[in-house]
Amino acid sequence: MIQEKYKKINYLTQNKVAEILNVKTACLNQWRCDKKVNIPYIKINNIILYPEEAFYNWLNSHTHNIEQA
Repeated sequence: MIQEKYKKINYLTQNKVAEILNVKTACLNQWRCDKKVNIPYIKINNIILYPEEAFYNWLNSHTHNIEQA
């Protein structure tokens, strides 16, 4: 049970998140500073990382009006 609590978490880099969202990393920086877009992230020194599962949960919760082909 304790092991599950501390399971390995995969992280996405700023570059990868920017690529997925089709925005520049500067845009992600601005969103974080303005607190307008609340994408879950962690900051270690000057490194920004996005927990992969939390990012995709956030993305799914902000996805609207997608029609299936």
